[in-house]
Amino acid sequence: MALLILALLSSAAFADTTYDTVSGTCETFNDHVRNRGLKDADGNTHLNTLGWTSCRFKASLPGKGVKVREMRLENERCAVTSLRRARFESNQTVIVMRWEHKRPTLTAACGEELAKVERAILDHEASHVADCKAIASETAAAWRKSKHLLQVCGQGDLSGKIQAKIEDELKDQLNRMNREMEYRTRATHERIGYGSSGINCRKCAD
Repeated sequence: MALLILALLSSAAFADTTYDTVSGTCETFNDHVRNRGLKDADGNTHLNTLGWTSCRFKASLPGKGVKVREMRLENERCAVTSLRRARFESNQTVIVMRWEHKRPTLTAACGEELAKVERAILDHEASHVADCKAIASETAAAWRKSKHLLQVCGQGDLSGKIQAKIEDELKDQLNRMNREMEYRTRATHERIGYGSSGINCRKCAD
């Protein structure tokens, strides 16, 4: 699943993956997933979920900010700037539930079951991570095609007014990116489902 979206024992997990481990039997692990759930990066709990990807978008301006020019337009005092150099980036945090079985060895059947569950979860989360990265990349590319001129006119502190307008413009764009991520998350779930539903404990019986 993805947010505003994971796995058991793999070095192939994402670089920013963290693990929520559950000790005990296989049944204890599945019961934890059903009734206590997974906590995402924001501390929210999700039942029946083995993993979660939190996608966050960030907008920033060049190191020294943007140049603001004051001029007169139609006999009004105005402040004008361009946000063309704004940058858009993404960060993904993947939380994974892991069964800490503490067995010295696993049977072949149990090892295969854990590997199968892991592949399903990682493949699922990879789709959400890819969507998050793609939205930031696509937004940045499309943004650079326009000058994104902003202006405020009138009396008083124009620098404060243009700064507020800059913040509103970037916030609006981040909101659009978040809505696009929500749309792509739903589309991903319709296409490939919700990932693994848990471990088949019959294959990992003591």
